[in-house]
Amino acid sequence: MIKNIIAILFAYTSLFSAVISENIIFLQDDATSYINYSTTRTDYKEFNIRLKKGKDSLRKYLAPIIHSYPNDYRLNKQGVKYDLLTYFSNELSTLKVKKFKKGHLIKKGKIFKFKSWIKPKDSKKKHFGFAHNKNFYEFYYIWVLPKKYEFVKYSSNKLGKWKQKGNVLVYRGINVNDLTFEISYKISYKPYNLSDILSITGAKSVEEGKVAKGYKAQLNQKLKQDLTINLVCDGVAIDGVDMQCPKQITIPKGKMSIKFDINTIDDEFSETKETFSVRVDSIEPNEEINSLKITDKISSATTAIIDERFRYAPDNHTVYMQLSKNLTLKEGEVGSYSIDFSKNVVDDTIIKLDYYGSAIFDKDYSGVKELLIAKGEKSVSFNIEITKDSFNEAKEHFGFLIVDVQGSGFEDLRVKGNNTVITKILDR
Repeated sequence: MIKNIIAILFAYTSLFSAVISENIIFLQDDATSYINYSTTRTDYKEFNIRLKKGKDSLRKYLAPIIHSYPNDYRLNKQGVKYDLLTYFSNELSTLKVKKFKKGHLIKKGKIFKFKSWIKPKDSKKKHFGFAHNKNFYEFYYIWVLPKKYEFVKYSSNKLGKWKQKGNVLVYRGINVNDLTFEISYKISYKPYNLSDILSITGAKSVEEGKVAKGYKAQLNQKLKQDLTINLVCDGVAIDGVDMQCPKQITIPKGKMSIKFDINTIDDEFSETKETFSVRVDSIEPNEEINSLKITDKISSATTAIIDERFRYAPDNHTVYMQLSKNLTLKEGEVGSYSIDFSKNVVDDTIIKLDYYGSAIFDKDYSGVKELLIAKGEKSVSFNIEITKDSFNEAKEHFGFLIVDVQGSGFEDLRVKGNNTVITKILDR
């Protein structure tokens, strides 16, 4: 119920003061609660409000008020039947959060009907409804509906000018008093953006090869028909290559959400992190919301696919490097070596080598410490020349091993067999 406090609010301002009052009702989504902003201006210097005697009268009056101007007031308890609450200002504004009281709001089918005054008129009382000790100079009564509702009809017991623009309704009365209002509204199915009623949420990240869980398509209202949604997944990650996006999901009639999962696809490549977004592509024909527009504003779920954190054993996605066989060479000879990958490298790849053994690098032999495999290739060949000298070393040897691989693009890269090649050097 909207309390008709105005009936006693101005009873003691002045018989000759001009009063302008505005009352704005912001209906909430549940259709039964509201925010009320009211402001009243007069050319008199103060407002007096009569409160019925009782220890909780002031508390009950102030309870729904979350903001008022002015804040300062004086309470006079000297009256017999009433306490007098006085604000020393020519303007009084309040902001209240309330629910409609029983009897003031009736729902029949889809229609909500609100009545501001339901008490029978008391012949002993001079005023009722929104009232003042003399007529309001101007009186405004305004309703603002959430987007999901629309006005059906509206009326007042007093003549005035009505103006409606979309979900805003304004009544303006001049030189009026003792006002009551009836406002009817219902849930609207007029065309608007699908983003107003539908959202998509889901997993923030998932390890490659695992199931990304917890996706949800959420409505903000129940529908009387199944809602079938066509989905699309796009981004850096590719549908069908990096994950398997469900093409269609259905929210059953009478429900407000549906949950679904997305399978990711394990591969041999090292992508570090790839992202994709799950979004609405279209909806199947639905009488209730068939005219809704699909815009980029519909919330989508963005998920990052992260490479496998640990892979203890090789699997079918493991890529292998194989080194050439051990050699025996004489001084002055050139040895040919190679490193072969089981798959073509994704990017230019640098292989770093380290050498060891009784033979000394750059003295007994000359080799390379870095090798390049071009993008798209799978092997590299290189030579090591054995130095010819006059010393009798009998038998020397050296070996090389892979110490680092940069840029292959593979997630799990391993050496097949030994990670070293040993070469024996014989004197001539």
